[in-house]
Amino acid sequence: MFKKVKSYPKGRKCRFPACGKILSIYNQGEYCHVHQGYIDNAAFKKTGKIKSGRK
Repeated sequence: MFKKVKSYPKGRKCRFPACGKILSIYNQGEYCHVHQGYIDNAAFKKTGKIKSGRK
């Protein structure tokens, strides 16, 4: 049998201000690919640790 792929609700938007990119149903994060990297880099600069918005 095939393993069911986890998916998330349709129509979710990136939480980054003024982005509005619709997230993939397979993206579990709160930010699009471009802004997830931005959030990860900003967190690293503040704390020295990588804290991803991904679960």
